[in-house]
Amino acid sequence: MPITSLQFESAPPQPSVSDDIGANVQMLEMLGLVNDANREAVVEEVTVDFQGLQERGVAGEKLVAIPPRVSLATRVLVLNGLNKAHHGEEFPDTYVYSPLWVPGTEAGSYDEEDLSKLGPEYDGKKWDAHGRVIIPNPESREEPILHHLGKPYDDKYAREGEETQLAALAAQKEAFEAEHSGLNLNALPARDVASLAIVRLIKGEKFPMEWGFMRDATLPRRTVGGDSIVGGVYSSDGLLELAGSRGGSYSRAGVGVWVGQNPSEAQAS
Repeated sequence: MPITSLQFESAPPQPSVSDDIGANVQMLEMLGLVNDANREAVVEEVTVDFQGLQERGVAGEKLVAIPPRVSLATRVLVLNGLNKAHHGEEFPDTYVYSPLWVPGTEAGSYDEEDLSKLGPEYDGKKWDAHGRVIIPNPESREEPILHHLGKPYDDKYAREGEETQLAALAAQKEAFEAEHSGLNLNALPARDVASLAIVRLIKGEKFPMEWGFMRDATLPRRTVGGDSIVGGVYSSDGLLELAGSRGGSYSRAGVGVWVGQNPSEAQAS
């Protein structure tokens, strides 16, 4: 079920809450999408969407995916403000490698189209906010958000016959969707890691990663500063970094995975 009652205008944050629904609604409120007029409807829609995923047996961390008109930069600003409220004004802001992450900084910088991708089911389509479940990797207890660790990102640094993270993710998607009609599996983008970090702070929990690095498998390679890199997210000690990765094989570098309802079925539910 799409979440259609959001208001894309400024609204003040409300007191913190600890449950998944309440924390996600507060995150939406801090991003200016919820106010007194639509709060009750949003809570109801988020509840229905999260319950629908739970009833389908999808286990993991729940998050509302927001249309890209709420940019990654806006989410980072909100995260920075929340971090300072928790830790004090001297707490450092999110590190952003601008040549890669800020559109227009260099010829190779990501543009807004790059940063707006959701998954092939949504390409070229208008989509509403909706619930997702971030799938944990049972083989990575220390960094459960990361999948396909120790593999090269793509063919650039892969040895002959070596499976890449992009290939492993494609195989995971195919296998999952063959067994779960009406659900889709796609790569977790950096903008949702920023949203997740906001939700985690609201709930008083640790950041999405403590020592690992998540390559954003929705993004293409770009050449900036003389290096061919793909964007990724790192977090440690409450700090988030938007950085770059050459894409080699490292035991702490993985990709994130989310599951949601297919757009057509979500609209019909």
